[in-house]
Amino acid sequence: MTAKQFIAAQLALLAWREAGRYGLNPMLAIGELAANRVQAGWHGGNWLAIIGGFPIHAAHETASGAAGEAGPGPETDESGIGALLPDVREPNFVLLLEQIDGLLRLPAPQLTLGAGPDGLACGALYACDHQRPLRPWFRKTILEQPDEHPRLADVGPLSFFR
Repeated sequence: MTAKQFIAAQLALLAWREAGRYGLNPMLAIGELAANRVQAGWHGGNWLAIIGGFPIHAAHETASGAAGEAGPGPETDESGIGALLPDVREPNFVLLLEQIDGLLRLPAPQLTLGAGPDGLACGALYACDHQRPLRPWFRKTILEQPDEHPRLADVGPLSFFR
């Protein structure tokens, strides 16, 4: 395995944990959001630092945990590991894996039909899942400051903000 393959695998896992329950486009949009953070120079443009630091800037407690706390993730399957790892045979996850390398190229290309020129996430740096409780800092810092952090796109139940 190469470093690029490792990063792609970690990005796919992040996208699945954050949006896998909603299908392919929300997962791709989360991947694009991570790519936007790389382009913006967050964590020095380091992919793994951005992926690992995702919970710090999350609107809600993330599947990978925020501030050291476990958050809700995809439902557990009969094996008990469903909340931790995807089923690599699930059709949307297979499609995500086929497209994940495209997210590692900057700028992030338009990956799906109907995506705008800046992709599904429209250049966003923050996202929130309207079906999950929001963290107070996100409500105060992002949602209550629309001039600084306008809503750029909606992909399924996810909204994306600058």
